[in-house]
Amino acid sequence: MNAPPPLPRRGTYTPPDWWQPYTAEFPHWHVWQDASQYWARLPGTMRVCHGGDPADLASQVRTADGSTPRA
Repeated sequence: MNAPPPLPRRGTYTPPDWWQPYTAEFPHWHVWQDASQYWARLPGTMRVCHGGDPADLASQVRTADGSTPRA
């Protein structure tokens, strides 16, 4: 069984370039990438999402956030 990816450290978070199209939509979520997945976590909660690419991750975050997809 593989170990989970490390979480971003508090106070040092800067969104990665691949998340820039979604930063304004999800300003409070912290994201990172491991060898095979993209991950997002809402600090202060137990909400963690993962996807195969940034668009898939954004879709998972929308679902977890209760947001509706943008038109």
